[in-house]
Amino acid sequence: HPNYANALNNLALVEFSIYKLPEAEKHLLECKDIYKRTLGEKHRFYANCLNNLASVYKAEGNLEKAQETYLECLKLAKESVGEDSDKYGLYLGGLAGTYRQQKKYDKAIELMLQSMEILKNKLGVNHYDYIETEYILSETYRETENFKDAEKHYLNSIKGYLFLIEKYFPSLSEKEKTDFYYTVNMSFETFNSFVIQMKNEFPKENHDVLVSRMYDNQLVIKSLLLKETGKIKIQIENSGDEKLKGEYEELVKMRENIVQQYRLSA
Repeated sequence: HPNYANALNNLALVEFSIYKLPEAEKHLLECKDIYKRTLGEKHRFYANCLNNLASVYKAEGNLEKAQETYLECLKLAKESVGEDSDKYGLYLGGLAGTYRQQKKYDKAIELMLQSMEILKNKLGVNHYDYIETEYILSETYRETENFKDAEKHYLNSIKGYLFLIEKYFPSLSEKEKTDFYYTVNMSFETFNSFVIQMKNEFPKENHDVLVSRMYDNQLVIKSLLLKETGKIKIQIENSGDEKLKGEYEELVKMRENIVQQYRLSA
């Protein structure tokens, strides 16, 4: 039944997120078979299942199988949702990522640019999927040593991430905030490594824009952490739980002691 297939697909996504790849692959293959028998290959659910399966193959390092599955997914998605849909754009990005891992950079970049154009038209430049795709494009240009285009797309995508932080971060749940923080912080860290690389390899060139952006990024991250720490403190103070307050005070003292010891040893 399609509902059972939906459950298998969702289970596989959870397994994929915690890197239980063999289990995810098994459940997606079962899901694929059910969708094929009950809904048919031209249904959008079937194409989406293929996309998820291809992502698992890619994570497993089975790049040939991933490429084959993405191509099948795109062929069917073209008929079920159309080439101008955001889903099709995302599937293109998946295949582009496979080409990148295979070091087929020309193909990867071509598909990433196509994906961005579709996502721009359907979702806008401030949507997370567009921003993430552009960030991956910048990383790909960096790998090909096309540093000019890498810098351009790094700066654009970082600007996008900052927009998302300002507009959406305060309204996220605690888990969503944690997940989003680690995603963005990782992107900022790789951007920082790019800035340092440019400074080291091209010391005579002007990198003021990059350095300024790196500095501002750090301020944003520090601001996020301070705001969240302040919220936690207020929640503890208003909880009425004396044991919790005592444990928090001990944690603060321990942190201050560690900082003091670090300063003395420096």
